[in-house]
Order: sequence, then structure tokens, then C-alpha cells
Amino acid sequence: MKALVLIGVLALYSVAAELDLEEWNAYKLKHGKSYDDREDSKRRDAYETNKELIEEHNKRFAAGLESYKQTINYFTDQSKDEFDSIMLGPELDESQAAAEYVQISFRSDTPAPESMDWRDSHAVTPVKDQKRCNSCWAFATMGALESHLYLKTKKLRSLSAQYLVDCSNRKPYGNSACHGGGLVSSYEFIKDKGACTTDSYRYKGKQRACNYGCRIGAKIDDIVALTDASEEELKDIVGNIGPIAVTINANSWKQYSQSVFNNKNCDTTSNHAVLIVGYGHDNQTGLDYWLLKNSWGADWGERGYMRLARNKQNQCGIGKIAAYPIVAV
Repeated sequence: MKALVLIGVLALYSVAAELDLEEWNAYKLKHGKSYDDREDSKRRDAYETNKELIEEHNKRFAAGLESYKQTINYFTDQSKDEFDSIMLGPELDESQAAAEYVQISFRSDTPAPESMDWRDSHAVTPVKDQKRCNSCWAFATMGALESHLYLKTKKLRSLSAQYLVDCSNRKPYGNSACHGGGLVSSYEFIKDKGACTTDSYRYKGKQRACNYGCRIGAKIDDIVALTDASEEELKDIVGNIGPIAVTINANSWKQYSQSVFNNKNCDTTSNHAVLIVGYGHDNQTGLDYWLLKNSWGADWGERGYMRLARNKQNQCGIGKIAAYPIVAV
């Protein structure tokens, strides 16, 4: 009898292992991943560990203990340290550079609307993917410029993040290509050099030799920047003027899937940059939120976007640095 029980247990274990292997192979196929045997084992272990954490989180979400849901995505076979080192950057303090462009007050005489989504006005280009390059700063910079160009000219044009990655690392701008960069320094570069179109300078996800032979798609006259912006100031700008690029902390965003991200323990050290394209209120969670356009592809989050809790003491350090361009006529 004991032998039969043992055989049964081994059979169940074999079936479970086979199902796990099928799931792992399906995951790799879906995300275009292929590894040698040693790397495959390491990645599969990370996948299984992260999958368990996701399942635990989603149980708390179902019980009403979390405000947002997580899911398996492209990053699930990466450890937290690997993800942080590739997708997030060291804190870049641009407060001194931003101070030159800071206005005394951003409070408008016109009350901002209670909700806003600039996508509804066709003022936002599709979500991009920075790939294995810490170029979020370039996408956020260009994202705000794309939107403000449309609001001024009614021409929605994709502008090249690769141009900033390749060319704005030289003095006096000082960006660091796939190792991070700044919003203000990027706009200073664009003020001097213009912004190329994506069609003429395609994104490669790695630094290449700078090529100034691209087609200029936008120019700017000036920069508006904020340091340690209040959420009311950000609401006034987004509601009355347009989208704005902001620095933020994204340490805990890796597996975000849907609903309003609310994490009171979210770090406030800036290591990422995104574009605020709107804000509103979510009736299901009872939370006000910011609508953030990220640069991790359309398969991440809510089709490439995140709703982050608003009016929660600048959660995740949102707006430590914030900037948008004044488009040239």
C-alpha cells in the first residue's frame, strides 16, 4: 500500500513539474526569451519566486487589503536587483539647474477641472518601450514636448528619444545615455539643438554615435520647471496647460497590472521619469489618482499607463523635479 501511495505522489509531482515547464516555456515564447541551460535555470527560479509574490499580493488585493493588482509580465524572470540596475537609475539632483526656470507661482486663476485625460484630446503619442536601457528621462522629456507641440500646432508627431540618448551626453548637458539623465538638461539640449523626429532617428535601446543629420520635428523657446512641486501645482499645470514630465520612484512598480497604485511605503528617492497626462478619481478604490504614461511598453500596467494615488503627500516622490517646454512658434 505504501509503495502505491509513493508511486501516486511521484506521479502527481511529475505532472506538476511538466505543467510548470510548459508554463515556463510558454512565458519565454510569449516574451521572446531564450537562454542557455545555466541561465535558464536561474531565470526560471526568479520567475517562480516572483510568481509566488504576485499570487500572494493578489490574494490581498482580492481581500481588499491592496488597492492594485499585479501580474506576470516581461520583468517576472528578473530579480529585483537586476530590474533596478537596468530599468531604474541613480538619483539625479537637478534642483540647481531647474531653479533657473522655476516661476514664482503655478497657481492659475482658472480652477483646474476635476478630472483630465489628455489622451481624449489626441494630444498623447502611443506608449514606447525603453527596452534594456535606462532612458526613461528621454521618453518623458520627448513625451511632454510631443503633447505641447500638438496643443500649439494640432500636429501629433513622435519625437526621437534615441537622439537624446546619443547626443545629449556631451558638455554642458551631461546626460548619461542608458545610465540615466535629466529632464531640465534634456530640454536645455533641445532648446539649443531642436528635437528630431522618431522616423528620422529610430530608437535602438542602446547608445550609438550621435547623428545630427536627422529631421528636426520641434523646437522650443523656453523651459518651465518646478522643484518639490505640490500636487495642487501639478494639477493646475496638467489641467490648464498640458502634460508634464516628472521624476519619481518606481522601485515597487515592476509587476503592476491595474487599478490605483497606493503604497504608503513607496520610496521617494527619484530613480525614474514619467509623463503625467491626466488625473481623476476612482470610485472603486475611493482614491484620487495621477494618470502616468510610462516607457516600459504597452504590455506593462494598464496598456503602458499607471494610475498612481494622488493627494497622498506626493506618493513615490512625484514631482521632485517637473518640467515642460514652451514650444517655439
